[in-house]
Amino acid sequence: MADGLVIRPSAMPWKPSEQVELEAVYNRYDHPLTGVIRQGGDPYLFHCILGHGQVGSLWVFALLEASEVDRLNKTEGDEFDQALRDALTGRELVIAVSSYENGLGFWIIVDPQPVAPALDSAEGIQATERLVNALLDAHDRDGPTLHTLRDEVEDLIPA
Repeated sequence: MADGLVIRPSAMPWKPSEQVELEAVYNRYDHPLTGVIRQGGDPYLFHCILGHGQVGSLWVFALLEASEVDRLNKTEGDEFDQALRDALTGRELVIAVSSYENGLGFWIIVDPQPVAPALDSAEGIQATERLVNALLDAHDRDGPTLHTLRDEVEDLIPA
């Protein structure tokens, strides 16, 4: 489950805590954007889904099976894009907001939903913006702590 991932406030998304080792980087700009980290032997996908190269960004983390890591390592182009979508679909996710200067500020755990295929559509982008607003509201209300806001964001995730 993705909720096993330890995240330290102000850490960078590709190194969310001291217990994490960066295993693979598949995409980078001036820092890693997509890759695999390992914590306690468990592999987690990290992926910047919105705002890469900007002051604020939205990241997603998912616990992977060994076969999924192998698939990501062996594919390129459209096949890699599909492997990435598959790795983010139908499972519990951690969605986090990060600031370029301050790192991870707050995050939520989202129950399994078919999130990834819709992210490329206008509807998916609008749903993501609503989710970011829900995250910001939660942060304003509760501060930068771990949030499990399933009830608040359930209807914001595209089906």
